[in-house]
Amino acid sequence: MTDISKITAAAPAETKAEAPRPVSEWENNNVSGQACTCKRVHEKHVEEVKALRQRQEAYEASLPKEPLEALRAISAKMVVFEDQDDSSEAIRAALTLINELATHRIDLDYPDMHQALYWLTSEALTGFKEIERSNREAYKIARQFSPSHEPFRA
Repeated sequence: MTDISKITAAAPAETKAEAPRPVSEWENNNVSGQACTCKRVHEKHVEEVKALRQRQEAYEASLPKEPLEALRAISAKMVVFEDQDDSSEAIRAALTLINELATHRIDLDYPDMHQALYWLTSEALTGFKEIERSNREAYKIARQFSPSHEPFRA
């Protein structure tokens, strides 16, 4: 006589149907909350993503494709680093003044001093943002010449 428990235990796992289970929070977060949204919201999101992807494709298509043309464009983006440029001078001056104030422990009890520090910090951050923007744009132009670059398609 055959032992039934051995046959049942040896049955492959694929034959058992998996019970339905909800999407976990981490799974939903992994897809930006789109797994548990209503169909209307999801379709709107898909349309917005499609429009953004088309805009990105058009932008990347507008980048210079010829190496010399690309080098000129990158060079124009790097003007921020020249000594005569207003942005880099503003950053340098702001950081120098902030450093001097911190080094010499200037009395900060004056309201004007707080405003001056705020303005100096704002100028430095604005300059850094301009440098970052220029670097990002130059990188986007240059990366298309990398052998591993895959052209963007919407």
